[in-house]
Amino acid sequence: MDNFKPYFNCCKVAASLLGWKPSREMRKRNSESQKGKKASPETRAKQSAAHKGKKKSEEWKRKIGDANRGKKHSKASKRKLSAARLGHKLNLTPEERERRREQFRLNTGRGRKKAS
Repeated sequence: MDNFKPYFNCCKVAASLLGWKPSREMRKRNSESQKGKKASPETRAKQSAAHKGKKKSEEWKRKIGDANRGKKHSKASKRKLSAARLGHKLNLTPEERERRREQFRLNTGRGRKKAS
């Protein structure tokens, strides 16, 4: 099929979308057709199950960290995050609480030092 180079086939390789890019109009039309639709609970459960247990590579984690490093939340975003946390307590073990205190002290140079 590829050897015939048919004029109506928009793809370089038959039965493959490799190298094909949708037009802005097509993307807008597809976007509009999907707006307002919600996946059913069954579909959401299937999507969730498909992603459970997948391990992210160290490279992936590094790239995401690099992309987000230095970003700041807006004041409105901070207010929303704060409101969402109201009434929630962290249930930390004493060891985790101490580890976080030590990490804070090392990162900021502030905080109480351990009494020796």
